[in-house]
Amino acid sequence: MSRACLCWPAFSTQHPGQTTPRKEFNGAARLHVVILPNFTPSDWLGAGRERRAAAQIHRDSVYPCLPGDVLVMDEYGYMYFRDRNGDTFRWRGENVSTTEVEGVLSGLLGHTDVAVYGVSVPGVEGKAGMAAIAHAGGQFDLSAFLIAIQKALPSYARPVFLRLMPSVDTTGTFKIQKMRLQREGYKPQDSSENIYFLNSRAGCYEAVTDELHNAIMEGKVCL
Repeated sequence: MSRACLCWPAFSTQHPGQTTPRKEFNGAARLHVVILPNFTPSDWLGAGRERRAAAQIHRDSVYPCLPGDVLVMDEYGYMYFRDRNGDTFRWRGENVSTTEVEGVLSGLLGHTDVAVYGVSVPGVEGKAGMAAIAHAGGQFDLSAFLIAIQKALPSYARPVFLRLMPSVDTTGTFKIQKMRLQREGYKPQDSSENIYFLNSRAGCYEAVTDELHNAIMEGKVCL
C-alpha cells in the first residue's frame, strides 16, 4: 500500500492549495502532517477540490511535528528557510550539531567543559559557530588548537568565535547553559575572559577588541 504525507503550517488555518496571503507568522516552524493511504503527490497535484476536501477529513491521521526549522513568510504566504533552532544551527548552507562539535572540542582539550552555539552576524545568512571554553588560566595555544580542529572538523563546523572563560555556566545537574552566552555574543566582556575571531584570510585566531567587534557589526570584516 502506498502512503503519502502532506504538510502545512500548524499555525495557519490554510491547507495545501489555498493561496490567500498570510502575514501573521512568528517564525516557529510547526507542521501538520497527514498520512494518506493509496495517495501519491501526483494525485494531489492533479486532484480537484472534491479530492482535496476528502483528504482534509482524515483527522485521525493528522500529526503535529516540530522539524526544528525557523521559517519566514512573505506577504503572499510563501515560506522560506531562515535558520535552525534547538541543538543545531545553520552555517554555510550546512546544519551544524552543537552536541557533536562540543564532543570533538572537549576531546581535543582534555575533556574540559565546552559550550557550542550559533551567533548572529549582521548581513550574513545563518549563524556563525561560537565555542565557550572553560579555561582557568595559563597559556592557550591558539595555533595548535586551530590545526587540531582543521583536522577534526569540516570547515563549516569550526568555531568562528572562541570565548575563553574561567568556567562555563551549568545547571545543578551539570547541564551546560547557553542562553546568557548566546545573548552576549562575541562582544568583549569581563577582563577575565578572552574572545577570539577566526580570521580566515590570515589563517589564525585573533583577539576581538572593541574596534574589531564594531567592524564585524558594520560588515567590514569578511567571514
